[in-house]
Amino acid sequence: MAWPKRHDFSPPLRQDRHQFSQVETGMSHFTKIDQLFVHRKAFQAGFDSLIHAGTLPALAERFASLLRRHLRFACVDIWFKAAEDLPWVTLSVDSESCFDKEDPFRDCTMESSAALRAPCRELSFSFAVEEETCFGIIARRDTADESLDQGDILALQMFLQTLSNAYQVFITRQQEKEATFSLNTRRLQINSLVDAGVDLFAARDENTLLALALQQAAALTSAASGRLTVSRDGQVFKTYHFPESGPPTENPPSPNQLKSDFEFLGDTFTFLLFDKESRNGTATFDETDQVLLTGQSRQVKVTMENRYLYRQSMEQERLRQELAVAASIQRALMPTTFPRISGYEIDGFSRPCKEVGGDFFHCIPMENGRQALVTGDVSGKGIPAALLVSTLHAALHAYLDSQLSLAEIGRKINSFIYESSTENKYITCFIGILTSATGELEVLNAGHESALLRRPDGSIDEIRSSGLPLGIFEDNPDLQPERLRLVAGDTLLVFTDGLPDAQNESGETYGLPRVLEQLRAPATAGELVRRIHKDVQRFTGHAPLTDDLTLLAAICTQPCPAATGDYYSI
Repeated sequence: MAWPKRHDFSPPLRQDRHQFSQVETGMSHFTKIDQLFVHRKAFQAGFDSLIHAGTLPALAERFASLLRRHLRFACVDIWFKAAEDLPWVTLSVDSESCFDKEDPFRDCTMESSAALRAPCRELSFSFAVEEETCFGIIARRDTADESLDQGDILALQMFLQTLSNAYQVFITRQQEKEATFSLNTRRLQINSLVDAGVDLFAARDENTLLALALQQAAALTSAASGRLTVSRDGQVFKTYHFPESGPPTENPPSPNQLKSDFEFLGDTFTFLLFDKESRNGTATFDETDQVLLTGQSRQVKVTMENRYLYRQSMEQERLRQELAVAASIQRALMPTTFPRISGYEIDGFSRPCKEVGGDFFHCIPMENGRQALVTGDVSGKGIPAALLVSTLHAALHAYLDSQLSLAEIGRKINSFIYESSTENKYITCFIGILTSATGELEVLNAGHESALLRRPDGSIDEIRSSGLPLGIFEDNPDLQPERLRLVAGDTLLVFTDGLPDAQNESGETYGLPRVLEQLRAPATAGELVRRIHKDVQRFTGHAPLTDDLTLLAAICTQPCPAATGDYYSI
């Protein structure tokens, strides 16, 4: 933006000063704000430039460049005084040697940066960055340029603050370099610190690790004695001493001490070292000693973290392998293909919410052309549920091949599950024995979700539970089979509660009405299963499943000859 032109006011003239006052009074407050806004990026860019200066002269030269660029100074000279009793040092000089090099401010009016006033073309002032440390700055504009106004002075003040901040960064870096230099002069201690880390890693247990760490810390800093405490919630429950025969006192034996601590898994580990030894007796711990102790305590923390993470990773890897084996075993327990039965279509799928699940479904061939359609849901999830699924699978194969009735099979499996599981484990189970030649379907529902039977006319019936889930009690007397007869066009859908209970990102459940809606539309068994699965995925979106989801569908596609016997009417 173009700066507004102002008249040149000379400070000695009262009339000009009065005129300047009037102009300043009439100057819009928002114009000053706009000027500062224009300089805002310059302040930040200037700071970024200044903090990368490697030397004090480079810092001064960069600052002079900022003033020339943003405040249109034609000449900027910068000196530095480290202390009141030290001479000025030239850092950056634009002008010819027109000042006394030893005292460049001898012939200039000396004023603090806080007393800067406008209008003016030339400034001569000192700017303190520490108690006795200051920069001396002489800056002027060409006679062809307008005088500095109050907005320029305010911007200059802010640039000076940027210089002060950058100087502090510079000093901090210098101190860091000095500390680094000090460390380099004690290479043996640093090498010892590295070797100490190797020894710490090789420590066989935590007690050995901590005792060795305290001993190493004392050796690194030449401490005469030390103590390492382990506390939780302010209460010390373990203490290590160096030397081991040292007095187990809670009070430090000397005011000359070093301290460093860290936290790990809720515990606070505190190193305290006392009485630095030297050839002349005792000495005061210095910054290098503090760095060494801090480095040692960090090494201890890193070693403990690495051990913990290694144990965790090994445990997770072991668990991952176990889950992979369990998942493969579980997949082997459930069908990947379904038998082709004349006059019927059968399909299904199961999707666990974790690596392994507690759902089970199968189509198990039996004697005399019969098929057992089974769906089960174990309470809980993960490995315990998967183990009980395998128990159910074994029990089904053991009893379905016997000559027992379905009621007796249900009671046998109930007792087997009761004896094989803990108190909080049980299985809801649907077992349907289908005689394909006649369409007869004998059903046993042990606490499972109601199966749905869609009739050819579009009506839907429910096959409700007739007893408690398997494994809750040793005896389950209410388990009573029911006999149905499938006719052409009938569709049987059995599912676990993971289907209606599936939730979307808003916490809304999929619900039974959506299941009924999908069931009403004509489809093959495979199409029905895939359609429901796809609709659940669409409904849940990015929300993870909170329970295993299993579906089993069976459709009668052709008429069956009449069969004798009584059939349950739903």
